[in-house]
Amino acid sequence: MFPRKTKEPLFARGFLKYLMLYMIRKKPMHGYELIKVIEDEFLGLYKPSPGVIYPTLQSLEERGYIEKTESEGRKIYSITNKGRKFLEEKAEVIKTILRKRGRITELYKKSPLRDLLLMSKLIFLNWGKMEPKKAKKISDIIAKTRKEVEKIFSEVT
Repeated sequence: MFPRKTKEPLFARGFLKYLMLYMIRKKPMHGYELIKVIEDEFLGLYKPSPGVIYPTLQSLEERGYIEKTESEGRKIYSITNKGRKFLEEKAEVIKTILRKRGRITELYKKSPLRDLLLMSKLIFLNWGKMEPKKAKKISDIIAKTRKEVEKIFSEVT
């Protein structure tokens, strides 16, 4: 379901600044909110780290594409007219990013990886409060499922 090779990298260098600016154009927001919005846009497949988001916000601000204001102790970023003009000039880049995001998320929705990742997240979030009996039961289910998947891959078609 997921292609092994694509003609272009999953995320081309510099794509994030365009995506961030596009999202901020829709709605002014703070850095953490921006991280969540991007993660949601990619169905949890991609989540930019604060170590990437905040320097990119600073760069966009230095270029005059966004401006920040303070609200309730948070820095809220809004697009400027210069930023809007920049996005208009880069409309094809934005379309490519959104098209790629659409392909990725559609493939993901149809992929067994979706359920696997959701299950992993569920286990991770509950691991610390899980009783040993439940942990063993879950481990047994996962081991059985892994063996069944191995059988499927070993079948000659």
